Amino acid sequence: MPEIGEVARVVSHLRKHLVGKTISKVDAPEDLKLFKNTTAKEFTTLMTGKQVVDVKQWGKYFWLVMSSPPHALLHFGMTGWLHIKNDPKASYQSMKSGADESTQWPPKFSKFVLEIEGSNNQFAFADVRRFGRVQLINEKDGNNIRNVAPLSANGPDPVQEKLDKDWLFTRLRKKAVPVKGFLLDQAIIAGIGNWVADEILYHARIYPETVTNNLSEGQMQALFDSINYVTKTAVEAEAEQSLFPKNWLMLHRWGKGKNNEGGAGKLPTGEKIEFITVSGRTSAYVPSLQKRGANDPAPDAEVIKPAKGKKGKKEASSLDEEEEKPKAVKGKRGKKVEELSEEEVEGEEPKATGSRKTTTVKKVVVSKVKKEAATTEEVAKKPAGRTSKKTVAKEETGPEEQSPGTGTEHTITEEKPVVKRGRKAKPTAQAEETAVDEEAPVPKRRKAAAAPARVSPPPTLRRGRSALKSNPAAAS
Repeated sequence: MPEIGEVARVVSHLRKHLVGKTISKVDAPEDLKLFKNTTAKEFTTLMTGKQVVDVKQWGKYFWLVMSSPPHALLHFGMTGWLHIKNDPKASYQSMKSGADESTQWPPKFSKFVLEIEGSNNQFAFADVRRFGRVQLINEKDGNNIRNVAPLSANGPDPVQEKLDKDWLFTRLRKKAVPVKGFLLDQAIIAGIGNWVADEILYHARIYPETVTNNLSEGQMQALFDSINYVTKTAVEAEAEQSLFPKNWLMLHRWGKGKNNEGGAGKLPTGEKIEFITVSGRTSAYVPSLQKRGANDPAPDAEVIKPAKGKKGKKEASSLDEEEEKPKAVKGKRGKKVEELSEEEVEGEEPKATGSRKTTTVKKVVVSKVKKEAATTEEVAKKPAGRTSKKTVAKEETGPEEQSPGTGTEHTITEEKPVVKRGRKAKPTAQAEETAVDEEAPVPKRRKAAAAPARVSPPPTLRRGRSALKSNPAAAS
Protein backbone atom coordinates (compact mmCIF):
# COMPACT_ATOMS: atom_id res chain seq x y z
CA MET A 1 0.00 0.00 0.00
CA PRO A 2 1.29 3.49 -0.83
CA GLU A 3 2.19 5.15 2.46
CA ILE A 4 3.43 8.56 3.50
CA GLY A 5 6.62 8.34 1.41
CA GLU A 6 4.96 6.98 -1.74
CA VAL A 7 2.20 9.61 -1.63
CA ALA A 8 4.87 12.30 -1.21
CA ARG A 9 6.48 10.99 -4.40
CA VAL A 10 3.25 11.44 -6.39
CA VAL A 11 2.67 14.91 -4.96
CA SER A 12 6.21 15.95 -5.90
CA HIS A 13 5.83 14.81 -9.53
CA LEU A 14 2.36 16.35 -9.88
CA ARG A 15 3.74 19.70 -8.74
CA LYS A 16 6.28 19.49 -11.55
CA HIS A 17 3.90 18.48 -14.34
CA LEU A 18 0.32 19.49 -13.39
CA VAL A 19 0.36 22.60 -11.19
CA GLY A 20 -0.40 25.72 -13.24
CA LYS A 21 -1.94 23.67 -16.07
CA THR A 22 -5.58 23.70 -17.20
CA ILE A 23 -7.42 20.42 -17.59
CA SER A 24 -8.78 20.21 -21.13
CA LYS A 25 -10.36 16.77 -21.07
CA VAL A 26 -11.35 14.07 -18.58
CA ASP A 27 -11.99 10.49 -19.65
CA ALA A 28 -13.71 8.77 -16.74
CA PRO A 29 -15.90 5.67 -17.22
CA GLU A 30 -18.59 5.23 -14.61
CA ASP A 31 -17.29 3.50 -11.44
CA LEU A 32 -19.59 3.58 -8.43
CA LYS A 33 -16.89 2.20 -6.14
CA LEU A 34 -14.16 4.71 -7.06
CA PHE A 35 -16.24 7.91 -6.99
CA LYS A 36 -17.48 8.11 -3.44
CA ASN A 37 -19.71 11.20 -3.16
CA THR A 38 -19.96 11.96 -6.86
CA THR A 39 -20.25 10.26 -10.25
CA ALA A 40 -17.86 9.91 -13.16
CA LYS A 41 -20.05 12.24 -15.23
CA GLU A 42 -20.11 14.94 -12.54
CA PHE A 43 -16.36 14.59 -11.95
CA THR A 44 -15.73 15.05 -15.69
CA THR A 45 -17.93 18.13 -15.90
CA LEU A 46 -16.57 19.88 -12.79
CA MET A 47 -12.88 19.24 -13.54
CA THR A 48 -12.84 20.14 -17.22
CA GLY A 49 -11.66 23.70 -17.94
CA LYS A 50 -10.27 24.32 -14.45
CA GLN A 51 -6.70 25.12 -13.51
CA VAL A 52 -4.73 23.14 -10.94
CA VAL A 53 -3.36 25.67 -8.46
CA ASP A 54 -1.54 23.33 -6.07
CA VAL A 55 -1.25 19.73 -4.83
CA LYS A 56 -1.43 19.03 -1.09
CA GLN A 57 -0.87 15.99 1.11
CA TRP A 58 -2.03 14.80 4.51
CA GLY A 59 -0.97 11.31 5.51
CA LYS A 60 -2.12 8.92 2.80
CA TYR A 61 -4.48 11.47 1.23
CA PHE A 62 -3.62 14.06 -1.39
CA TRP A 63 -5.77 16.57 -3.23
CA LEU A 64 -5.76 18.89 -6.21
CA VAL A 65 -6.38 22.51 -5.24
CA MET A 66 -8.45 23.83 -8.15
CA SER A 67 -8.97 27.40 -9.30
CA SER A 68 -12.52 27.16 -7.94
CA PRO A 69 -14.36 24.57 -5.85
CA PRO A 70 -14.90 21.70 -5.75
CA HIS A 71 -11.44 20.25 -5.19
CA ALA A 72 -10.50 16.63 -5.96
CA LEU A 73 -9.45 14.54 -2.95
CA LEU A 74 -7.79 11.19 -3.73
CA HIS A 75 -6.73 8.09 -1.81
CA PHE A 76 -4.78 5.20 -3.37
CA GLY A 77 -6.17 2.43 -1.19
CA MET A 78 -4.14 -0.78 -1.46
CA THR A 79 -2.83 -0.71 -5.04
CA GLY A 80 -3.73 2.66 -6.52
CA TRP A 81 -1.27 4.95 -8.30
CA LEU A 82 -1.27 8.06 -10.49
CA HIS A 83 0.83 7.54 -13.63
CA ILE A 84 2.33 10.38 -15.66
CA LYS A 85 2.72 9.68 -19.37
CA ASN A 86 5.84 11.79 -19.92
CA ASP A 87 7.45 10.80 -16.61
CA PRO A 88 7.46 6.99 -16.32
CA LYS A 89 9.96 7.10 -13.46
CA ALA A 90 7.22 8.51 -11.27
CA SER A 91 5.46 5.16 -11.47
CA TYR A 92 5.16 3.13 -8.29
CA GLN A 93 6.38 -0.05 -10.01
CA SER A 94 9.24 1.76 -11.72
CA MET A 95 10.26 3.14 -8.38
CA LYS A 96 10.42 -0.38 -6.94
CA SER A 97 12.02 -2.30 -9.80
CA GLY A 98 13.46 0.29 -12.15
CA ALA A 99 11.25 -1.02 -14.98
CA ASP A 100 10.03 1.26 -17.74
CA GLU A 101 6.25 1.07 -18.05
CA SER A 102 5.82 3.72 -20.73
CA THR A 103 5.08 1.13 -23.45
CA GLN A 104 1.34 0.96 -22.64
CA TRP A 105 -0.86 4.01 -22.35
CA PRO A 106 -3.19 4.36 -20.66
CA PRO A 107 -1.94 1.80 -18.14
CA LYS A 108 -3.89 -1.32 -17.21
CA PHE A 109 -6.78 -0.84 -14.76
CA SER A 110 -7.00 2.90 -15.43
CA LYS A 111 -10.03 4.54 -13.81
CA PHE A 112 -9.73 8.04 -15.27
CA VAL A 113 -7.31 9.98 -17.50
CA LEU A 114 -6.66 13.73 -17.41
CA GLU A 115 -5.42 15.73 -20.41
CA ILE A 116 -4.03 19.27 -20.17
CA GLU A 117 -4.01 22.22 -22.58
CA GLY A 118 -0.96 22.86 -24.73
CA SER A 119 0.74 19.52 -23.96
CA ASN A 120 0.53 15.87 -24.93
CA ASN A 121 1.18 14.88 -21.31
CA GLN A 122 -1.55 12.88 -19.58
CA PHE A 123 -2.28 11.66 -16.04
CA ALA A 124 -3.94 8.30 -15.34
CA PHE A 125 -5.30 7.02 -12.05
CA ALA A 126 -4.98 3.21 -12.03
CA ASP A 127 -6.07 0.74 -9.35
CA VAL A 128 -5.92 -3.05 -9.63
CA ARG A 129 -7.89 -3.97 -6.51
CA ARG A 130 -10.26 -0.99 -6.64
CA PHE A 131 -9.82 0.22 -3.07
CA GLY A 132 -8.91 3.73 -4.21
CA ARG A 133 -11.32 6.64 -3.72
CA VAL A 134 -12.04 9.98 -5.41
CA GLN A 135 -14.14 12.64 -3.68
CA LEU A 136 -15.12 16.21 -4.48
CA ILE A 137 -14.78 18.68 -1.59
CA ASN A 138 -16.93 21.81 -1.82
CA GLU A 139 -14.68 24.02 0.29
CA LYS A 140 -14.02 27.60 -0.78
CA ASP A 141 -10.39 27.54 0.32
CA GLY A 142 -8.68 24.46 -1.07
CA ASN A 143 -5.85 24.81 1.46
CA ASN A 144 -8.34 24.38 4.33
CA ILE A 145 -9.47 20.86 3.40
CA ARG A 146 -7.51 19.46 6.34
CA ASN A 147 -10.33 20.59 8.63
CA VAL A 148 -13.06 19.00 6.49
CA ALA A 149 -14.20 15.35 6.55
CA PRO A 150 -12.73 12.85 5.94
CA LEU A 151 -9.37 14.52 6.69
CA SER A 152 -10.69 16.01 9.91
CA ALA A 153 -10.93 12.46 11.31
CA ASN A 154 -7.22 11.84 10.66
CA GLY A 155 -4.53 12.40 13.24
CA PRO A 156 -1.51 14.67 12.72
CA ASP A 157 0.81 14.12 9.77
CA PRO A 158 4.28 13.96 11.40
CA VAL A 159 5.90 15.63 8.37
CA GLN A 160 3.30 18.29 7.54
CA GLU A 161 2.74 19.13 11.21
CA LYS A 162 5.18 18.88 14.10
CA LEU A 163 4.32 15.98 16.39
CA ASP A 164 3.79 17.02 20.01
CA LYS A 165 5.68 14.76 22.42
CA ASP A 166 3.44 15.29 25.45
CA TRP A 167 0.36 14.59 23.36
CA LEU A 168 1.91 11.33 22.07
CA PHE A 169 2.93 10.16 25.57
CA THR A 170 -0.59 10.81 26.86
CA ARG A 171 -2.16 8.80 24.05
CA LEU A 172 0.25 5.91 24.65
CA ARG A 173 -0.58 5.76 28.37
CA LYS A 174 -4.35 5.86 27.77
CA LYS A 175 -4.31 3.10 25.18
CA ALA A 176 -3.85 -0.60 25.90
CA VAL A 177 -3.19 -1.97 22.40
CA PRO A 178 -0.15 -3.44 20.63
CA VAL A 179 2.18 -0.62 19.69
CA LYS A 180 2.16 -1.77 16.04
CA GLY A 181 -1.63 -1.37 15.90
CA PHE A 182 -1.30 2.04 17.58
CA LEU A 183 0.97 3.27 14.78
CA LEU A 184 -1.34 1.93 12.05
CA ASP A 185 -4.35 3.82 13.38
CA GLN A 186 -4.81 6.79 11.03
CA ALA A 187 -6.98 8.55 13.61
CA ILE A 188 -3.89 8.78 15.84
CA ILE A 189 -1.09 9.45 13.36
CA ALA A 190 -1.74 9.86 9.62
CA GLY A 191 0.42 8.34 6.90
CA ILE A 192 2.04 5.40 8.72
CA GLY A 193 1.44 2.06 7.03
CA ASN A 194 2.79 -1.44 7.46
CA TRP A 195 6.41 -1.14 6.39
CA VAL A 196 6.86 2.33 7.92
CA ALA A 197 5.51 1.08 11.27
CA ASP A 198 7.94 -1.87 11.21
CA GLU A 199 10.80 0.50 10.41
CA ILE A 200 9.85 2.82 13.28
CA LEU A 201 9.73 -0.03 15.81
CA TYR A 202 13.00 -1.47 14.53
CA HIS A 203 14.87 1.80 15.07
CA ALA A 204 13.17 2.30 18.45
CA ARG A 205 14.13 -1.28 19.45
CA ILE A 206 10.56 -2.07 20.53
CA TYR A 207 8.84 -5.44 20.16
CA PRO A 208 5.75 -5.01 17.86
CA GLU A 209 3.26 -6.60 20.28
CA THR A 210 4.28 -4.57 23.32
CA VAL A 211 1.17 -3.00 24.83
CA THR A 212 1.30 0.79 24.71
CA ASN A 213 0.58 1.46 28.38
CA ASN A 214 3.43 -0.92 29.31
CA LEU A 215 6.04 1.19 27.51
CA SER A 216 8.64 2.78 29.74
CA GLU A 217 9.52 6.47 29.60
CA GLY A 218 12.67 5.64 27.66
CA GLN A 219 10.77 3.51 25.15
CA MET A 220 8.21 6.26 24.54
CA GLN A 221 11.02 8.74 23.92
CA ALA A 222 12.69 6.32 21.50
CA LEU A 223 9.36 5.82 19.71
CA PHE A 224 8.81 9.57 19.39
CA ASP A 225 12.28 10.10 17.91
CA SER A 226 11.91 7.15 15.55
CA ILE A 227 8.53 8.34 14.19
CA ASN A 228 10.02 11.69 13.26
CA TYR A 229 13.20 10.18 11.80
CA VAL A 230 11.63 7.45 9.65
CA THR A 231 8.71 9.48 8.25
CA LYS A 232 10.91 12.47 7.42
CA THR A 233 13.54 10.28 5.72
CA ALA A 234 10.91 8.38 3.71
CA VAL A 235 9.31 11.63 2.47
CA GLU A 236 12.64 13.25 1.59
CA ALA A 237 13.69 10.15 -0.36
CA GLU A 238 10.20 9.99 -1.93
CA ALA A 239 10.18 6.29 -0.99
CA GLU A 240 13.05 5.60 -3.38
CA GLN A 241 14.61 2.52 -1.84
CA SER A 242 18.07 3.21 -3.26
CA LEU A 243 18.14 6.41 -1.19
CA PHE A 244 17.31 4.71 2.11
CA PRO A 245 20.15 4.22 4.62
CA LYS A 246 21.83 0.84 4.20
CA ASN A 247 20.93 -0.28 7.72
CA TRP A 248 17.17 0.11 7.18
CA LEU A 249 15.00 -2.96 7.73
CA MET A 250 13.05 -2.13 4.56
CA LEU A 251 16.00 -3.09 2.37
CA HIS A 252 16.39 -6.56 3.86
CA ARG A 253 12.86 -7.76 4.69
CA TRP A 254 11.05 -10.27 2.48
CA GLY A 255 14.38 -11.75 1.37
CA LYS A 256 15.47 -8.56 -0.40
CA GLY A 257 18.91 -8.71 1.18
CA LYS A 258 19.94 -11.98 -0.51
CA ASN A 259 22.84 -10.33 -2.34
CA ASN A 260 24.14 -8.60 0.76
CA GLU A 261 26.63 -9.87 3.27
CA GLY A 262 24.00 -11.03 5.75
CA GLY A 263 22.02 -13.05 3.18
CA ALA A 264 18.25 -13.38 2.73
CA GLY A 265 16.16 -12.71 5.83
CA LYS A 266 19.06 -11.16 7.69
CA LEU A 267 20.57 -7.75 8.25
CA PRO A 268 24.04 -7.05 6.82
CA THR A 269 25.39 -7.49 10.35
CA GLY A 270 23.89 -11.00 10.55
CA GLU A 271 20.85 -10.44 12.78
CA LYS A 272 17.91 -12.64 11.74
CA ILE A 273 14.63 -11.09 10.57
CA GLU A 274 11.45 -12.86 11.63
CA PHE A 275 7.75 -12.29 10.94
CA ILE A 276 4.66 -12.32 13.13
CA THR A 277 1.08 -11.13 12.67
CA VAL A 278 0.16 -8.08 14.72
CA SER A 279 -3.17 -6.26 14.41
CA GLY A 280 -3.93 -8.33 11.34
CA ARG A 281 -0.77 -7.33 9.49
CA THR A 282 2.42 -9.25 8.78
CA SER A 283 5.18 -7.60 10.78
CA ALA A 284 8.93 -7.87 10.29
CA TYR A 285 11.18 -7.49 13.32
CA VAL A 286 14.62 -8.47 14.62
CA PRO A 287 14.27 -10.59 17.79
CA SER A 288 17.85 -10.01 18.92
CA LEU A 289 17.32 -6.23 18.89
CA GLN A 290 13.58 -5.92 19.57
CA LYS A 291 13.36 -8.05 22.68
CA ARG A 292 10.04 -9.23 24.04
CA GLY A 293 9.28 -7.97 27.54
CA ALA A 294 7.98 -10.03 30.46
CA ASN A 295 4.43 -8.70 29.95
CA ASP A 296 4.46 -9.00 26.16
CA PRO A 297 2.54 -11.84 24.47
CA ALA A 298 4.47 -14.61 22.79
CA PRO A 299 4.84 -14.24 19.02
CA ASP A 300 2.16 -16.05 17.05
CA ALA A 301 4.89 -17.89 15.17
CA GLU A 302 5.33 -20.07 18.26
CA VAL A 303 1.70 -21.22 18.25
CA ILE A 304 1.33 -24.65 16.65
CA LYS A 305 -1.51 -24.52 14.15
CA PRO A 306 -3.29 -27.62 12.81
CA ALA A 307 -1.90 -28.75 9.47
CA LYS A 308 -4.03 -29.33 6.42
CA GLY A 309 -4.36 -32.74 4.82
CA LYS A 310 -4.35 -33.63 1.14
CA LYS A 311 -8.02 -32.76 0.73
CA GLY A 312 -7.75 -29.47 2.58
CA LYS A 313 -9.20 -30.81 5.83
CA LYS A 314 -7.59 -29.72 9.09
CA GLU A 315 -5.96 -32.54 10.98
CA ALA A 316 -6.07 -32.70 14.77
CA SER A 317 -3.04 -31.13 16.43
CA SER A 318 -2.81 -33.99 18.93
CA LEU A 319 -4.04 -37.53 19.44
CA ASP A 320 -6.19 -36.43 22.37
CA GLU A 321 -8.15 -33.99 20.20
CA GLU A 322 -8.53 -36.62 17.53
CA GLU A 323 -10.07 -39.08 19.97
CA GLU A 324 -12.44 -36.54 21.50
CA LYS A 325 -14.14 -35.69 18.21
CA PRO A 326 -16.65 -38.22 16.81
CA LYS A 327 -15.76 -39.52 13.38
CA ALA A 328 -18.05 -39.98 10.39
CA VAL A 329 -17.38 -43.16 8.45
CA LYS A 330 -18.51 -43.14 4.84
CA GLY A 331 -20.00 -46.29 3.34
CA LYS A 332 -19.91 -47.68 -0.19
CA ARG A 333 -23.01 -45.83 -1.37
CA GLY A 334 -22.39 -42.54 0.37
CA LYS A 335 -24.16 -43.56 3.59
CA LYS A 336 -22.69 -42.20 6.79
CA VAL A 337 -22.32 -44.07 10.04
CA GLU A 338 -21.72 -41.77 12.98
CA GLU A 339 -20.09 -43.38 16.00
CA LEU A 340 -20.95 -41.82 19.33
CA SER A 341 -19.20 -42.53 22.59
CA GLU A 342 -21.02 -44.14 25.50
CA GLU A 343 -20.68 -41.00 27.63
CA GLU A 344 -22.42 -38.84 25.03
CA VAL A 345 -25.59 -40.91 24.74
CA GLU A 346 -25.89 -42.62 28.14
CA GLY A 347 -27.48 -45.77 26.69
CA GLU A 348 -29.86 -43.88 24.41
CA GLU A 349 -31.77 -46.06 22.00
CA PRO A 350 -30.21 -45.98 18.53
CA LYS A 351 -32.14 -44.13 15.86
CA ALA A 352 -32.02 -44.64 12.14
CA THR A 353 -33.25 -42.40 9.39
CA GLY A 354 -33.55 -43.62 5.85
CA SER A 355 -34.11 -42.13 2.41
CA ARG A 356 -33.61 -43.20 -1.16
CA LYS A 357 -30.10 -41.73 -1.44
CA THR A 358 -28.58 -41.40 2.00
CA THR A 359 -29.10 -43.15 5.30
CA THR A 360 -27.58 -42.19 8.63
CA VAL A 361 -27.30 -44.82 11.31
CA LYS A 362 -26.13 -44.16 14.84
CA LYS A 363 -24.38 -47.10 16.41
CA VAL A 364 -24.36 -46.90 20.19
CA VAL A 365 -21.93 -48.87 22.27
CA VAL A 366 -23.76 -50.10 25.39
CA SER A 367 -21.82 -51.18 28.44
CA LYS A 368 -22.01 -54.72 29.79
CA VAL A 369 -23.73 -53.57 32.97
CA LYS A 370 -26.55 -51.72 31.19
CA LYS A 371 -27.17 -54.32 28.48
CA GLU A 372 -29.81 -56.35 30.24
CA ALA A 373 -31.89 -53.28 31.15
CA ALA A 374 -31.52 -51.76 27.69
CA THR A 375 -32.58 -54.99 25.96
CA THR A 376 -35.62 -55.46 28.24
CA GLU A 377 -36.75 -51.88 27.70
CA GLU A 378 -36.43 -52.19 23.95
CA VAL A 379 -38.50 -55.39 23.86
CA ALA A 380 -41.22 -53.71 25.93
CA LYS A 381 -41.35 -50.65 23.68
CA LYS A 382 -41.23 -52.46 20.35
CA PRO A 383 -44.74 -52.91 18.88
CA ALA A 384 -45.95 -56.29 17.80
CA GLY A 385 -45.48 -56.87 14.12
CA ARG A 386 -44.72 -59.46 11.53
CA THR A 387 -41.56 -61.43 11.95
CA SER A 388 -40.14 -63.58 9.22
CA LYS A 389 -39.26 -67.23 9.84
CA LYS A 390 -35.69 -66.41 8.96
CA THR A 391 -35.51 -63.81 11.71
CA VAL A 392 -37.08 -66.12 14.32
CA ALA A 393 -34.67 -68.87 13.43
CA LYS A 394 -31.77 -66.50 13.96
CA GLU A 395 -33.01 -65.39 17.33
CA GLU A 396 -33.49 -68.93 18.62
CA THR A 397 -29.84 -69.85 18.24
CA GLY A 398 -29.03 -70.44 21.88
CA PRO A 399 -25.40 -71.12 22.83
CA GLU A 400 -23.86 -68.96 20.11
CA GLU A 401 -25.59 -65.74 21.17
CA GLN A 402 -25.95 -66.23 24.91
CA SER A 403 -23.48 -66.28 27.73
CA PRO A 404 -23.59 -69.50 29.72
CA GLY A 405 -25.70 -69.33 32.86
CA THR A 406 -27.13 -65.84 32.28
CA GLY A 407 -29.51 -66.05 29.35
CA THR A 408 -28.71 -62.40 28.53
CA GLU A 409 -27.47 -61.31 25.13
CA HIS A 410 -24.08 -59.54 25.13
CA THR A 411 -24.68 -57.86 21.85
CA ILE A 412 -25.15 -54.38 20.40
CA THR A 413 -28.67 -53.61 19.33
CA GLU A 414 -29.02 -52.27 15.79
CA GLU A 415 -32.23 -51.41 13.99
CA LYS A 416 -32.93 -51.29 10.30
CA PRO A 417 -33.49 -47.84 8.78
CA VAL A 418 -37.08 -46.71 8.46
CA VAL A 419 -38.18 -46.50 4.84
CA LYS A 420 -41.31 -45.43 2.99
CA ARG A 421 -44.09 -47.97 2.65
CA GLY A 422 -43.89 -50.25 -0.30
CA ARG A 423 -40.11 -49.97 -0.61
CA LYS A 424 -37.48 -52.30 0.64
CA ALA A 425 -34.96 -50.82 3.07
CA LYS A 426 -31.52 -50.46 1.54
CA PRO A 427 -28.73 -52.06 3.46
CA THR A 428 -26.81 -49.63 5.66
CA ALA A 429 -23.02 -49.28 5.65
CA GLN A 430 -21.50 -51.68 8.11
CA ALA A 431 -19.45 -50.14 10.89
CA GLU A 432 -16.74 -51.93 12.79
CA GLU A 433 -17.98 -54.34 15.45
CA THR A 434 -16.65 -53.85 18.94
CA ALA A 435 -16.47 -56.80 21.27
CA VAL A 436 -18.19 -56.15 24.59
CA ASP A 437 -16.83 -59.14 26.42
CA GLU A 438 -13.76 -61.07 25.30
CA GLU A 439 -15.12 -64.35 26.75
CA ALA A 440 -18.57 -64.05 25.14
CA PRO A 441 -18.61 -64.84 21.40
CA VAL A 442 -19.89 -62.09 19.11
CA PRO A 443 -22.45 -63.22 16.51
CA LYS A 444 -22.05 -62.30 12.87
CA ARG A 445 -25.42 -60.59 12.75
CA ARG A 446 -26.94 -59.21 15.90
CA LYS A 447 -30.65 -58.78 16.41
CA ALA A 448 -32.87 -57.59 19.23
CA ALA A 449 -35.16 -60.04 21.00
CA ALA A 450 -38.20 -60.47 18.81
CA ALA A 451 -41.84 -60.16 19.87
CA PRO A 452 -44.10 -63.25 19.55
CA ALA A 453 -44.87 -64.10 15.94
CA ARG A 454 -48.22 -62.89 14.74
CA VAL A 455 -50.61 -65.52 13.41
CA SER A 456 -51.56 -64.92 9.80
CA PRO A 457 -55.28 -64.29 9.17
CA PRO A 458 -57.36 -66.79 7.20
CA PRO A 459 -57.08 -66.45 3.46
CA THR A 460 -60.74 -65.56 3.22
CA LEU A 461 -60.10 -62.28 4.97
CA ARG A 462 -57.39 -61.27 2.60
CA ARG A 463 -58.25 -58.75 0.01
CA GLY A 464 -57.23 -58.47 -3.56
CA ARG A 465 -56.61 -60.78 -6.45
CA SER A 466 -53.56 -62.35 -4.78
CA ALA A 467 -55.75 -63.78 -2.00
CA LEU A 468 -58.06 -65.47 -4.51
CA LYS A 469 -55.21 -67.02 -6.39
CA SER A 470 -53.68 -68.43 -3.22
CA ASN A 471 -57.04 -69.93 -2.08
CA PRO A 472 -59.34 -70.88 -4.98
CA ALA A 473 -61.81 -72.44 -2.60
CA ALA A 474 -62.50 -69.09 -1.03
CA ALA A 475 -63.52 -67.69 -4.40
CA SER A 476 -66.24 -70.28 -4.80
